[in-house]
Amino acid sequence: LTSGSIHDRRSIFHRALEAWLVWVEPWNYVMKRRAVIVTGNNNNGSSSSATHRAGEFLRNAAATVSSHRVEYYPAYVKPKPTSPSTYSSQWEAYVVANLNLYTVPFAIFLKRARELDFSSTNEYPRSLALVQRVLRVFSKQVVTVLNSVLNRRADALSASLATMHRDNLKAFCPPSSWTLADCQLDATNLLEEVFSQYQKRKNEMDIFDRIDARLNALFSGKIGSDETALQSLLSQVRYLMHLPQDYQVLPEEPKSSRGWGSFLGLGSRKDGSSLVENLLVPERDASGRLTDKGRAQIYSGMRKCNPIDVHFVGDPL
Repeated sequence: LTSGSIHDRRSIFHRALEAWLVWVEPWNYVMKRRAVIVTGNNNNGSSSSATHRAGEFLRNAAATVSSHRVEYYPAYVKPKPTSPSTYSSQWEAYVVANLNLYTVPFAIFLKRARELDFSSTNEYPRSLALVQRVLRVFSKQVVTVLNSVLNRRADALSASLATMHRDNLKAFCPPSSWTLADCQLDATNLLEEVFSQYQKRKNEMDIFDRIDARLNALFSGKIGSDETALQSLLSQVRYLMHLPQDYQVLPEEPKSSRGWGSFLGLGSRKDGSSLVENLLVPERDASGRLTDKGRAQIYSGMRKCNPIDVHFVGDPL
């Protein structure tokens, strides 16, 4: 997770991430049954024929028909990125006994998730789905269990399991004072990256792209699905990192006028709002870079710098 390539879906990063997601949600395994056709005895004159027949008799004891036997096997049911967690309280001891296997890889993922491609129209859904798959693991019930141990409010049994877990990790155990809230900066940076790239792509769409996207959403029954997914992401991170309820990822934009232009996402701004925005823009040179005065304006709080207005400089690869 720390050093694997995040852009290659076949890299060690994604293989490790998939293995971790299975490990932290064992309740996604279910027992399934299948009928196995029993072939005839094939002794070939071997001396172990009696043992072989005895084994076949025992394996066929639960047979539904004379020529079949039932076999139970565990199967992993991969959850959808937006599906709720199926965690139940009977797994609490498992979560506590694997405490740092929940928290440390999660902290690494939050730090590296900003490297995912949220700017491309094709890659954005896949990158967002990967973030959703990770965040859905940390439901309110799971977070409550983790916080009770991390904040030393757990009962005696959970505390003893956590102590045994730390003793097993020894030198690999992170500091005992670490909590989920320590990931707040990485989590908010990730939110800013996702929201700003989505808003930037939306602003770069021309009138025909906007009409096409709006009509596709209308006929597919997914109007506002992107905004809903982003708001759900925000609420998850807000709860997970104890962010204030009025926390906003990006500064609010002036609301557009009503009518067909607003429905199609075209909107229009009044001259007054445009003038106010221009007064809040920091000073830049001809190439768009901040001047020393512009940096001082932002540092002093006299001007604001919207991440949507930041343009990439350098090799896009």
